[in-house]
Amino acid sequence: MPQKIPKTPEDNDLEVVKNHLRLLWAGHEEKPVRPGPRPRITVDDVVGTAIERAGSAGLSGLTMRDLAADLGVKTMTLYAHVPDKKSLLALMSDHVFDSSARSLPHSGAWRDRVRAVIDDTFQMYLSHDWLSSIHTEQPVLGPGFLGRYERQLECLQGLGLSDITLDATLTFLNNFARTAALDVADRETLNNSGPDWWQAAGPVLEELVSPNDYPLATRVGTSAGQAQGGAYNARSNYAFGVDRVLDGLAVLVDRPVP
Repeated sequence: MPQKIPKTPEDNDLEVVKNHLRLLWAGHEEKPVRPGPRPRITVDDVVGTAIERAGSAGLSGLTMRDLAADLGVKTMTLYAHVPDKKSLLALMSDHVFDSSARSLPHSGAWRDRVRAVIDDTFQMYLSHDWLSSIHTEQPVLGPGFLGRYERQLECLQGLGLSDITLDATLTFLNNFARTAALDVADRETLNNSGPDWWQAAGPVLEELVSPNDYPLATRVGTSAGQAQGGAYNARSNYAFGVDRVLDGLAVLVDRPVP
């Protein structure tokens, strides 16, 4: 009898991916109507309520027990719809992806279209800041993720880029928007760089720091602080960054055709 080869951790990870894919695409399969009473909750109910809880309590406040209480069912009832929390997170993220990039322009100046893609992704992550914490460079390819990818590519058609460069460009745009949204969310949660912070810290710094020791830092920092209402403004930095991203992309889009 041949010896059974034990599974490696990588094998187990691949099994998780396969199970997530089946779960994410389950809603696209035609299922026969079963006789009997309708279930009290559906997968959509679970996912929608989980997204609401994650938005208010964060992922640390999203437990299967609390989610069941929100839905008015027993915890074990949830497992009939979602096998575990990792699967739930995959469904939640795919649901958010499915609802984004729905109003992107398909015509007009290329800078406006690229800006629309960046802003849409920025708002998606800002509205669901928990999404950044489960971000992975190898996403589960559910219908929501693929639909968003398709809509973004449709918006960016006609830039004169190869398929490989277009994919790399879109990945870069999404990563920039995601990190910028995370920065804004963190800053606005901490509220440690706005006018109130500067009003408290400014007088102390004047006592401790001599402008003569740091002439450039004093001059530039004062000008920037006055312009943006504090030592750091994440939203101003995002707006500045979007313009620079567009300027950089112009090297590829506006280059002369040989």
